[in-house]
Amino acid sequence: MEKEIELYKKISDPVTAALQLGTVFARSGLFGCSKEEQGQVLALTCLAENKTPLEVMRTFHIISTKSGTNLAMRADAMLAKFRELGGKCQWLETTDKVARARFIYDGNDVERQYTIEQVRTMEKTGQENYKRWPAAMLRARLVSETMRMIAPEIVAGVYTPEELDAPNKPAEVKMANAVEVIPTEPQNQIQNEEAEIDQLEEILEPYAEVADKFFLERKLIQEGQNFRDLSPEERRKVINGREILVGKLTKILEEESNEVVTAEVEK
Repeated sequence: MEKEIELYKKISDPVTAALQLGTVFARSGLFGCSKEEQGQVLALTCLAENKTPLEVMRTFHIISTKSGTNLAMRADAMLAKFRELGGKCQWLETTDKVARARFIYDGNDVERQYTIEQVRTMEKTGQENYKRWPAAMLRARLVSETMRMIAPEIVAGVYTPEELDAPNKPAEVKMANAVEVIPTEPQNQIQNEEAEIDQLEEILEPYAEVADKFFLERKLIQEGQNFRDLSPEERRKVINGREILVGKLTKILEEESNEVVTAEVEK
C-alpha cells in the first residue's frame, strides 16, 4: 500500500489523473469497470481516500442506475465491519425465499428477516440478481437494513446496490431481551448447485474480471463465459481452496493496478 500512496503524492493534477486513469480502467476492464465514468469514480475515490483500487473494490460496488454512476457499499463489507466493532450475527435461516438472522450489538438483540415476497411487493420485481442468486441477495438486503438500524456508524451516507432503486420501507422487526450468546457461523455444507453458485459469487465477485481471465487461460471456461460457468467439480475446488485462489487473484490485481498507476504517473 505504501508504494501506491507515494505514487499518488507525485500526481500534480488529481482531477486530470482520475479522468485518465478512469479511461484506462474502463478500456482494460479492470475492477469490473465497463464505462469510463465508472473508472473515473473509482479513480477519484482511490485518490481521495488514499487507497488502492483493490482496497476500494473490497468495500464498494461500482454500479450504474438511472440516477448515474454510484458507489454502493458491499453487504459483506458491512458485516465484516460490524463484527470488527464487536457485533454478532447468527444466521437462523437462509434460502431462496427468506433470510433470517439474529444480530447482537451495543445492548441490542434483534431478530430480523427479509423475504422474497418483500422483494416482489417493495422493489423492482425484474431485478436480475434476485432471479439468479435470490439467497445471496436476500442476505445482503437483510444485512444492510439491519446495519442501518442498529449500527448506523457503519453505513451512514452509503447504500447497497439492492437499496439504490428501492423504496425505503423497513421490514418487520422482532426485538428480544439482550442475552449472552456465542453465535454459530452459517453452515458451509454445499447442498445444491444454487448454493454453490451463491458461495462462488461471494468469493469471486470482487475479482470478477481477473477471475474470468484466470479460468479462461486455464481452459476451465470458454470464451464468453464467466466464473459462474465453472463445472461443479471446479466450483467445489474454488470454494474449498478459496484462500489460496483469492491470494493469487489479489496479487494479479495489485500488479495490474501498480502498472496502470505507474504508467500514468510517468506520462
